[in-house]
Parts: sequence; structure tokens; C-alpha cells
Amino acid sequence: MFETSVFLLATAFASLPSLISSKNPEGQYLLGKIIFVQGAYGLFLMVWMMWGLVAGCIMGAGHMIETGGMIYWLTLFASRILASGAGCILAFGLLSRLLSLRTNEEASERSRALFLKLVSFQTSIGFVCLVTGVWNIFYETQVFPLFKV
Repeated sequence: MFETSVFLLATAFASLPSLISSKNPEGQYLLGKIIFVQGAYGLFLMVWMMWGLVAGCIMGAGHMIETGGMIYWLTLFASRILASGAGCILAFGLLSRLLSLRTNEEASERSRALFLKLVSFQTSIGFVCLVTGVWNIFYETQVFPLFKV
């Protein structure tokens, strides 16, 4: 769960440019400069957390529930769902550029409008990722060792 916590904290910091761009008049220009890095990280995060959901949470659910780690499993499952969703939001700008939606003008405008709506959610998702990442680190280092057998 520690790597999920680190990814959640990194996602919180990757979501900060949307907050900065909303406060700055030249914000859209600055956001356009970093969209490739933000999108590549989001794509990586989405794939990694989906794999973690399948391999760690779903396939290992029986073992975790049997050993008394139900809260640990729920925390891990919710964290990976949150991180994969945040990865989707971060990766949307890059994916819309790579899939070349510019061939159809109407599709390009709709994609841009959807991207601007998602940018407004990035800050709140980043805050939730920050709180969840800190909770995961606290839970793993302070609470979970008390229940280990």
C-alpha cells in the first residue's frame, strides 16, 4: 500500500498546475505547456492502478479478508480506485491530443469543453488524493501494525 500512497501524493502535486492556471491570466498557456507530462503520468498511473486493482485487491481479497485485514483491504481498494480515476482525468488532455480529435471540428470543440470541465475537478481530486495518501501512510505505519498477528 505504500506505493499507492506515494502515487496519491504525487497525483496531488500533479494536479496543482490546474489550480495555478485558474488563478493566472496566462494559465491556459501554462497548462498547455505541461499537459504532456501531466498526461503521461496520468496514463501511467491509470494503467498501474488498474493492474493493482486486479492483481492486489481482487485476486488477493480472500486472503486479506481471512487474515482480518478488511479495513486494510477496503482502504487499499478505495485508494486504487481513486488513483486510477485521477489518472484518467490527468491523462485526458494528452489522450485527446494523441487520438487527433482535430480532424472533426465539432469533436475538437467538445473535447476542449470536456477538458476544461475536467481541469476544474483536478484541484479537488488532488486534494482528496493528498488526504487519502496521508491517511494511507498513517494507517500503514501506526494503525495496521497494532492489528497484525
